[in-house]
Order: sequence, then C-alpha cells, then structure tokens
Amino acid sequence: MGVLLPIHINHNQFTVIMNSLKISLSFLVVVFFTIPSSNAQSYTVTSPGKSIRVQIEEGDQLQYSVAFTGRTIVEKSVLGFSFKGEPDLQKDLHVIESVPSSHHELWSPVVKSKHAQITDSYNELKLVAKEKSGQCRRMDIIFRVYDDGVAFRYKLYRSERIGNRQLTKELTTFNIPGNPDAWVVEYGGGKYTSAQETEFMQRKLDYVTDKTIAGIPFLIKHADDCWMAITEAEINNYAGFYIGTNGEKNQLTTKLSPLPGEDEQGVKVRFADDIQTPWRVIMIGNTPGTLIESEIIQNLNPPCAIPDPSWIKPGMSAWDHWWTGEVKMEMPVIKEFIDFASTMGWPYMLVDWQWYGQFNKPEADICKEAPQLSMPEILSYAKSKNVRIWIWLYSSDVNRNDAYKKAFPLYKEWGVAGVKIDFMDRDDQEMVNWYHDIVRCAAENQLMVDFHGAYKPDGIIRTWPNLITREAVMATEYY
Repeated sequence: MGVLLPIHINHNQFTVIMNSLKISLSFLVVVFFTIPSSNAQSYTVTSPGKSIRVQIEEGDQLQYSVAFTGRTIVEKSVLGFSFKGEPDLQKDLHVIESVPSSHHELWSPVVKSKHAQITDSYNELKLVAKEKSGQCRRMDIIFRVYDDGVAFRYKLYRSERIGNRQLTKELTTFNIPGNPDAWVVEYGGGKYTSAQETEFMQRKLDYVTDKTIAGIPFLIKHADDCWMAITEAEINNYAGFYIGTNGEKNQLTTKLSPLPGEDEQGVKVRFADDIQTPWRVIMIGNTPGTLIESEIIQNLNPPCAIPDPSWIKPGMSAWDHWWTGEVKMEMPVIKEFIDFASTMGWPYMLVDWQWYGQFNKPEADICKEAPQLSMPEILSYAKSKNVRIWIWLYSSDVNRNDAYKKAFPLYKEWGVAGVKIDFMDRDDQEMVNWYHDIVRCAAENQLMVDFHGAYKPDGIIRTWPNLITREAVMATEYY
C-alpha cells in the first residue's frame, strides 16, 4: 500500500527563493510501502492538515475515493474516457510510475476579491497508467489534495496512428454514499446551453438521473458539519462539464458539452496534440461558508500571464440600461449617467446595448457607433468627469470575421476601459477556446472584460485578471 507521509525537514537542507510575497517551498518526503497483492496496489494522498484523504486503487480499473475527517464522502469511483474510433480507455490499466510531490506558496492576486494574499498548499501524486494489452495507450492522472478540497486532472496523449483523436465521453464518476441533500440547477431539453441564470433547487440526490443536465458547482450536504461542492478549474481547449448519473443511483458523472453540430452522444473534444483536462474539483468544508472562502479554484490556475497588470482596476459603474427601465441610446441620457457616476465617485460608466446600432446581424459593426451617437464626444466628456467608459458587445458580432482583432486596438486608442460581452451561453470546446482568445487579445490592448451569459467561473482570473468579472447569477434582470 502506498502512503504519503508529510515530514518537516530543516530549512537548511533546501533553497528558499523569495520574490516579493511569493514563497515556494518543497518540504515533503514521500515513502511508499508496497504490499504484494494479486489484485491491486493502492496509493494514498492526504491534505497538509491531514483532514482529507484520497485513496486510488489499481484493479480491474482505476478507482478513487475521498474521506473527510474520517467520513467517506466519495466512495470508489471510476476514471476514464470513451472515444470515437477507439476502444474505451478505462479498464486493463496498470500504473507504471507514481511521482509524489508537495507545494507551498503564498501569492498575491491582482484583483483581490476574497483575500489579499492566498496560500497555495497541497500534496500531489502523479500516476502514469498504461494499458496492459491492445493499443497500450498511456494516460496520466494528477491528484492534488488541499486542506479545502481535492482536485484531479488527466493528461491524454497524441496518437500518430489515429491522428486527430475524438473524445465522446469522460467516464469520471463521483459515487456519493447515502442520499444526501443536493442543490441542483437543471438545464432541460438535452441542451448544454446556459447563461448561468437558473435557480438552484434543494433536492435529494437521487433526484438526479442519467437524463439530468445539472450545472455546477453542485453542492452536497453530507451532514451539518460536512459539505462538498463538485466543480472544475482551468478549462482550456476542452469542454465544460455538467452533472448527471451513469445510470446507477447516486453515481454522478461528468457530462461534457458537445461541439457545435454534434448531439449528446457525439464528439465533445478533438485534439491532435497532447491535452490536459480541466481539474475536476471537490471543494470540502465544515460549513457552506468555508466553501465560499476557499481559493482552491484560483490556486489550480497558472499565475498571471500579464507582465504589468497595474492598469487593471476594479470599481463601481453606472449603467444606462436596467436602471432606466428601457434603452435610451441618446447623448443626453449617456451624459446624465456619466454625471451620476462622477457625483457618486464611481470610476466607470457602462454604455450598454445598441450603442453600435443593430446587433447580432451580419451588418453589425462594432467599430462604428450608431448615427445618433458620437463616441469621441462621449469619451471626452467622461474623461472631463474623471469617469472611464465600458461598452457592451454581442458575442456573435465580436466573433464574426474575428472582428475583435480590429476592434480591440481601436478601443484602446479611444480610451475605453473595458468590454462587456454578452450571449455566449455555451461552454463547448470551441467556445472555451474563444474565451481564451478574447481575454488574451483584450489584455494585449489593456481592456478589462466582463462576460455576461457566461459559463461558470473556473479561476481564469488568476491567469488573466483583466477578466475582472462575469455575471453568473439570477440578479437584477429577474426582479
């Protein structure tokens, strides 16, 4: 049986590198004890504070389980994938290498939402698995165990024989014991589309079936002092996932968003090079409040990719749309809201839809204001009032012919502070990659971004802090 044992060692044995507030230490020695078995070998990883324990067992198929303060909260659950044109990658796997490590770091986020300084501390185990026969395909799985949760991700490899691999199903399950309360947000009609503006309803877990398409985070109450939430982090070149069951009661599974033009049984992810899945995250705590306070989602994302992010400044904004009860895209109205923002001491004013006239149409031009407006005058007036302007954009207008590549440099020239982009309502692989293209291009042009009609937060704000927010709750529109 493999066991990870945290042992504190004198700092003199290590090199400590300090850069501003960032401190990286490696202080874990890992010892593995192998007990001969005709069936399987198991590996155990515990959190730094030892309250969370993950066990991975190698047998007919790889399975993991999770315990919190001695209570099993995820029973043995399977891992793996289904492909188009390939056998399932799930059974007959053998672990050929195990690599343990640990990490401890303090870092300071650009946008300080919950904490001014964040601790990133975990124990990790990387397992390299390979099929014993057949195509002998390889799959890596990395487990990280924090004091506030568990995360794991897969690495899949390119195939010279197959070429462009096509993933149809992720077989990851979360086998939940008993029938606890869960908070379920459903999307019906077999559609994987959402603006994240649907209510979470309290249900018994067995309410969820193989037909369910439930959004995440998926909150579960095991006991008054035992809560967990299933979600994901660092979605990149992959599909977002939803919750259903694999047909067995309370065996929750990942249901990936299909690519455009594909049905629910079709292709979800295409890749020709090596690919890493997003992190599958189980946030864990004694109370729902500890889940809110957790920084595990940001910790699972790469550090800031913007060399000098000092231009990114959060702040309050006036808004010309819902506050008025109707759209009045007129110069006097816009100036009135700029005055209001200035009087309140707010740094921003959002000019919402219709500022460039017709939207979501082939003739829409996001580089030209509507005839009744003068963008130079709006921006000049706002500047005189010490207010900066945000502008609204319809996602299809941004995407059409890569219009953003021309528009974003123009907005920088105008002096626009940021863009609110609306009506994506998807998280398939193509849309996820589009998000990354948008925030990267926006950063290059010193534009902040607010996604409306967006998929769930996945911690990308750590890497691209110019993605300053996303609207993802039932808010003012539903009053």
